[in-house]
Formats: sequence, C-alpha cells, structure tokens
Amino acid sequence: MQTGNERRIEFYKNILRKAVDLKRSIINTEGADVYERENLYLLAFMGLIREGYPMEIRKDEISESIQDDRPDEVFTETKITFLIDGNGYECTFTRLEEMFGSEFRSLVEEKTEYHNDLFGEEENDEVIMPDITFTEKKDYGLDDEDDDKPLDLETLPIIQNDDRYPDDEPFVKSYDTFLSNKHLAEVTAKDHAKPITYTFHVYPINMSTEDALICEIAVGLITSDNRYRYAMSPISETKSKNASIKIDGIEFMVRGSWKNGEFLSRVDVVENEKEYTIKMRKGIHVAPSVRTSSFYMRVKSERGEILNILPLGRLYNNEETGIAPAIAIFENGKERVLLSQDSEGKLPLFFGGSQKDIIIYWTGNVLKCDVVETADKQFYS
Repeated sequence: MQTGNERRIEFYKNILRKAVDLKRSIINTEGADVYERENLYLLAFMGLIREGYPMEIRKDEISESIQDDRPDEVFTETKITFLIDGNGYECTFTRLEEMFGSEFRSLVEEKTEYHNDLFGEEENDEVIMPDITFTEKKDYGLDDEDDDKPLDLETLPIIQNDDRYPDDEPFVKSYDTFLSNKHLAEVTAKDHAKPITYTFHVYPINMSTEDALICEIAVGLITSDNRYRYAMSPISETKSKNASIKIDGIEFMVRGSWKNGEFLSRVDVVENEKEYTIKMRKGIHVAPSVRTSSFYMRVKSERGEILNILPLGRLYNNEETGIAPAIAIFENGKERVLLSQDSEGKLPLFFGGSQKDIIIYWTGNVLKCDVVETADKQFYS
C-alpha cells in the first residue's frame, strides 16, 4: 500500500506530465493558455521539492550577445531536474523563485545540501500562488496522513557485463552477438477472420548463464497489424519474475529460465476474455555465435547512466521510418525503467544531463545507435 508521501509524489508527477502534454497539443496564437499551463508545471515542481523527490541541481554557463562589437556576456543559471520515467523535467531557480519566493529557497535548503550561495542576496519576496483550486483533495489520492517522509529510493545495482568476454564497440553491436528467444501466437476471432500473429521477443536481463528455475526478463510484442506491447519482470525480491502482457483481452504470462547454459522461455495464455482461438507455436532460440560481454546493446552516458537496447528482430528496419523496432531499459543506479519508441520510432530520454532522442537502426549486419540532442525539452526558464 502506498504511503501518503508516495501518493502525493505520484499526483505531482502526473501534473508535470499533463502540463507537458498540453504544451505539445494546445496551439493558441495569442498565448492565453501559456499562463495556466506554466502554473500547473511550477506548482507540480514545487510539490515534488516539498515531498523530497530526488532532484539534480546544476549551474550552467550561458553566453549572451550584447552588441556586435562587444564580447558576449557570460552568466550562470541554476536549474533543477527531476528524472521521471526516463524523461527529464527542468526548471530554473529564477522562475521558481519568482513564483514562490522565500518558500522555495527554504525548501531547497531543507531538502538538499545547497544553501544561500545559490540564490545571491536576500530580498523581500512576495509569494505568488497560481490561481488554481482543487475542490476535493480525496479525488487525487491525497490524504491527511501524518507521513511527511520523502520517498525512500533504494539503490538498484547496475546490470553487470560478463567480464569473461570482450565489450562491444560503443554505439554498435553485431547481429550475431545478441541472445533472445522468439515465440509466435496465432489468434483468430470467432467469426473466423484472418488470424493475427503475435510475435514475442524475450530477453534475459542479466548476463549470468548459471542454472536458474526463473530469471528476470524483458519482453517486446509486435502484432502482424503493427501494434506493440512490452513488459519487464517486477523489480522486487518478493514478487514473481514473470512478465505479463495484455492485448485484445488476452493476457499472456512470459517466464524465462537457464538450464545447462541455455536461455529458455515460455509464453502461456492466462486470460482470454473474448474466447479467441489461440495457437502457440514452438519457440525459436536465437543464441549468439560470437560472445561479447552482453546479450544486447549497452550505451553508457558520461554520467554513468546505462541504456540497454533490445531490438525486436534481427536486421530489420521499419520501411516508413528506417528505424529498427526496439525496447530499452534505462538504469542509473536508483531505478530501472522499461521504455518504448514514439510514433516516429525515436526513443525520447533524459540522458547524460539533457533531453535526447535515441535513434536505433540496422546497417548491414550491425545495429547502430545515434544519441541526438532534442529541441523538445520539458523545461520552463
């Protein structure tokens, strides 16, 4: 059961996401919506600071051209970043201080190791609260419980390579070094329409090949009519390591194991709401003919974050986008998040200190990864 602190954190995270969605979807040439949207964003930002959600604070140098015949003026700007579901949400100290004044200063000093040297000289502040009213607190899962402790995020060890084998070259991995299993299911409706094929790609998450009755896995599903689903084993010592995928009213349970150095997997139907006819085909084991230290591509940022890239198929790029279908697991030593591509095939991610687009594609027999700065930033300056 979630604590009051955890529910409040989820509430503010959802508000951040919705504010960014509004930024992308609402077009108002007069800018009338900007004020309300920004207020939502700042209110959620302040809420996460108050609840003690982990944040990154950094100072960036910014140069500004004054006149053509004078050197650029250089100044520093302090920013806060929250990492949520692999995406970075940023805001400057200046904007938060303008909105919340000394309350913001006090909270940052209370929740972090940063003190007044980040703010400059003290001034008399007026706290300006957004013109927003939440009528019934209970509708948003917020209780008046006496629980003001910050969310306790335990460290989560980074997945380790198998150091008996050489590492792959950065940003590339040959097709014959991947390990995964493939399962096919043919699903037919009662009206005997043309069956839909579900293709499951199952990867072991860890590199150990020691015998294990069950192991952590990641699964990507592609249907013959180009729909995607994905799942990963729960990160827990007590929960099952099975992964569950539900589509078209059918729930599939996927499990993995190791026996005699071979990765085994199984896909079972555990729910069939519409009573489709389902035929499971024999699984296909795709073992690497050349061993490297990992079963999938691993990209490391300069800050030590890892992006694990799991292609859904070999030597195949989408005909429209030219991008390889894939899922990815982001990890930073505190969390492990399963990610999927957007409608353009890109994988948006806050990686290496800024928002990036991850572009994955096959060229010849090699999978490649491009990490590109994106202009679509979740950011208020």
